[in-house]
Amino acid sequence: MPLFGRWRKKPEPPEPLPSDSELVPLDVEQAALLRRLVQGDLARRGIEGEVFDGHVVTADHQIGLHNLAKTVATEPQGTWPRMVTHHLDLMLAPSGADEMSDEHLRHAVYARVAQDSPELREMFPDARHLAPGLALVLSIDYPERVATVAQPFYEERGGLDQWWVIGMGNLRRLLETEHFDRYAMGEDSPMPRFDIVEGESVYTASLAASLPDLLTLVGQSDVGRGVLVAVPDRKRVVLRAVEGAETLPAIAEIAKVTHAAYTSSAGPLSPHVFLVDAEGWHQLTSIADGTISIMLGAESVRAFDLDDRG
Repeated sequence: MPLFGRWRKKPEPPEPLPSDSELVPLDVEQAALLRRLVQGDLARRGIEGEVFDGHVVTADHQIGLHNLAKTVATEPQGTWPRMVTHHLDLMLAPSGADEMSDEHLRHAVYARVAQDSPELREMFPDARHLAPGLALVLSIDYPERVATVAQPFYEERGGLDQWWVIGMGNLRRLLETEHFDRYAMGEDSPMPRFDIVEGESVYTASLAASLPDLLTLVGQSDVGRGVLVAVPDRKRVVLRAVEGAETLPAIAEIAKVTHAAYTSSAGPLSPHVFLVDAEGWHQLTSIADGTISIMLGAESVRAFDLDDRG
């Protein structure tokens, strides 16, 4: 009998799986499992639904999966079916909008920035286009959730135009009723200046749709060149009034902060930086293989004092 046994090399630990591109707290296998659980739970309820990378669409609902992914990420997978069921119980509960009085609805409807998609456009054809990948819709606020109710509901309750006015008014009033934290970046350092506004309200980023009011909150004003704006997730907005060429370095810094927040958030909106001026929102960044590139088009010439002679 040999004195020593054969040496066995300790197996190398397996390489970690890549993170899911949409449900970032989960890896690709975990995200696939979560989507299967959602699909199976809907089937058991007798509900036909199509599960996409980051949300699920039924005949009456569009339900995001980002919050659910963040919730289950730290829990044993054996508990996920129960957590999926609880989440869908809340999300699929009747909205109660039809039973709301007009007075109640006037206090509950808000304009909200959302990720644009064909499914959203089918539910709300007149959603207002903000920028590539971003739309402004009307939502109804409940204590435990936010519901995007199909456009015909508002048309039957006095017309869509009046509810846009009410929804924008309620959004602006949040600046008076909610607490928001302002982080002034670059004030005491060589890095470019910009502001980050954060709040517990899921409408925080939507305040970018009321930009003059948001600028007032942070003590800035548009001097006629536009404003750099980023909305990485629902509870955060990044901005800086453009003052010419000196503002250019802020684009890259805002882009890095925005991309990091977008990839780690439970309620992502957009990883990009935009120039917002009188003509609308212009995308200034692109991302490929994790690399951020800055794109300066014709709209940037006046904003940043660029020479456009070729």
